[in-house]
This record gives sequence, C-alpha cells and structure tokens, in this order.
Amino acid sequence: MTNERIEIPLERVEFFFSAVSTALLDADPVGLESAAVGLRQASVELSAVLGSDASAASIRPGLDARIKAISSGLSVQRESLIRRSVVVDRALGVIVPVTRPGTYSRTSGPYGNGPRSSGEFRTISA
Repeated sequence: MTNERIEIPLERVEFFFSAVSTALLDADPVGLESAAVGLRQASVELSAVLGSDASAASIRPGLDARIKAISSGLSVQRESLIRRSVVVDRALGVIVPVTRPGTYSRTSGPYGNGPRSSGEFRTISA
C-alpha cells in the first residue's frame, strides 16, 4: 500500500477531527453538525483506502501513530458530546418543566396543579 494514497484521506480526517473539536469547545451546534458530517465522510474514504490494499503492516509508522491519535481522540470527543447532551437536557428541563417527569404524582397541566383551597380561613393572632 502506498503511503501517498493514505496521506490525503488521513489529512481530511485530521482536518474534520479538529473542526469537530473546535465546534465542541465553541458550543457551535451548526458547525458541529457540518464538521461531524465531513468527519464521517472522510473516515469512510480512509477506511476504503485502508481496506482496498494489502495489510496494515505496510503503513509507515508515522501514519500509524497519527491514526491511533485520532482513534483515541474520538473517544474524548464522544465523552464531550455526552457531557454536552446532559447539559442541554438539564437546561431544557429548567426552561420547559413539562419535559421532566413528575416526582410524586402526575400533573394536570403544563405547570402542575393549581393551589387547593381548604375552605377554611385561619387567622393568627399575637
């Protein structure tokens, strides 16, 4: 397998990998979506190049180290996405209370039950 055939798809994967990391740090959902689509396409292209030729033993050690770095970085990005998802879910729960399940009973309206009147008025005298 020629290392030149691997170099171009690997550079595209690295580019989109860094774009995903930047979008995660900047909390940019639109940029994250476009970078993730690009990363997926570049990964498929790299996988096709790696799978089309001989064994992975013919890859130059420098390229192998770059591929391993991306592999370990993807797990970090996945954890960041999970953390971001939890933050969004909690924020949504604060903004729109109906998304949270009731703790003790079902609520009748979007903001819970109204106050109940006992029919009795009590006064406190000092």
